[in-house]
Amino acid sequence: MSVSKNIADLIAEAQKLLGTYAALKQDYEQLLDKETQEARTQAQILLKIRNAVSSTLGIFQGHLFEVRESLKHMKKGRVVILQTHADLTIGKQTDLFAKSIQLKSCTTDKPTDVDTLIAKAAYQLSGAKGEVPREQDRRIVDIQVAHPNNPWPYTPSKGRSSHALATLLEDAEERILKYFMEGKPKKERGFHEGESVFSDLGEFRTMQSVKLTLGSPFIDSGPKSTRMRLHSSVSSNTRFVVRTADIKIRFARPLKVTFGENKDDLLELAVFSLYRVGESYYCKSFAFALKTHGKKFFEVDISELD
Repeated sequence: MSVSKNIADLIAEAQKLLGTYAALKQDYEQLLDKETQEARTQAQILLKIRNAVSSTLGIFQGHLFEVRESLKHMKKGRVVILQTHADLTIGKQTDLFAKSIQLKSCTTDKPTDVDTLIAKAAYQLSGAKGEVPREQDRRIVDIQVAHPNNPWPYTPSKGRSSHALATLLEDAEERILKYFMEGKPKKERGFHEGESVFSDLGEFRTMQSVKLTLGSPFIDSGPKSTRMRLHSSVSSNTRFVVRTADIKIRFARPLKVTFGENKDDLLELAVFSLYRVGESYYCKSFAFALKTHGKKFFEVDISELD
């Protein structure tokens, strides 16, 4: 009961903050219409309050996101570890589904803030801030784009030119790769010392029987798993564990997209894998969830990695 009560209290507090934010925003916009110096001063004060409330909401939503994800895995009977190897770590390190996750929530309408969260989460996921994922953990950055008017992966200078799902995913791949591997350790941005963590998938190219797939032929890994795996195309009982990173982007207001034969739908989730081939890094979308047509997976051959 104590867990339920705590979650209920968190939700109630978040609702209060949302109400405060809405009221302050309304007052701020009304004051902007006035021309007096006093009004401008008050508007500046309200803007500071608004920014503070917005920041608090982001933290609150991040914690609620963490609670929901924890409960989801606890219901499956899995081990849940908080704030040790990452924001959230799931499973014993010997479990096939073991993973460490950095959870973030963007409450602003600025696409560059999503980029910043990707860069910051990648730095954390590298273990540079003391939370070190276990060696076999699947490393995941899970980001909610919580503001309904945030156009990510697009920016005001680069608007959305098409509603095609394939185009949106390609543009997202480009931004994720740029900021995940930003390489600014002094600013705590970007994955740090990736070569010591990421597997070199190029080493598997000379093995004719190896195929890159999503999910797994193994029941205990979960049929809907979006983990990248290499397995033998000759024998489904032979698999190769590879270390990559996954980036999940969740859209609070699903994005309108077209796919297939001009089918319209709403994109709720996109999943990307960031991996290494030799000294180069790449990012590709491997799964997505649509409001009407559900979750879809891609299957990619090892020769198509770069």
